[in-house]
Formats: sequence, C-alpha cells, structure tokens
Amino acid sequence: MRISIKTMPVHADGSICEHPTAPTGQPRDPATCTGRRGYVATCSGSPHCTWTGERRGMRTLADDDRKAHRDHHAQPPVPAQT
Repeated sequence: MRISIKTMPVHADGSICEHPTAPTGQPRDPATCTGRRGYVATCSGSPHCTWTGERRGMRTLADDDRKAHRDHHAQPPVPAQT
C-alpha cells in the first residue's frame, strides 16, 4: 500500500489553493480568490485514513504535522531470522 501525505496551501475557507500564488500568498493572475491563508497536511494512505492536519500559518509547521502522521503508518521492524 502506498501512502501519500502532502502539505497543501489552503484558502481562508479551508479549500485547497490549486492555482499559482506569489511568495506573499496572493494569487497570480488570472486567479480570483482570497489568496493563501495557510497550509494543511493531508493523508490518502488508505481508504480508512482520511486524516487532515490543522491549518498552520507556516509550511514548516504543516510539514512537521505531516512527518508526525507518517510515523503512525510506519510498520514495526521484522525480526531477523536465526
């Protein structure tokens, strides 16, 4: 099973910001939205995992949430055969 956990930019209403934005977070033309207001980490690791982290003001904080959630999917090590 492949796990995909991404950090995505979001608008003020929580919707994913799929268009290009300037470093300031404002949309590049011709986008007509309110601009980026933060980042969230989302998981699509399995049909049973629909985890979405909290909205964070900085991408680094959302990346930390993403890394922490990935650890929940980690498999325990397989013991060595003797």
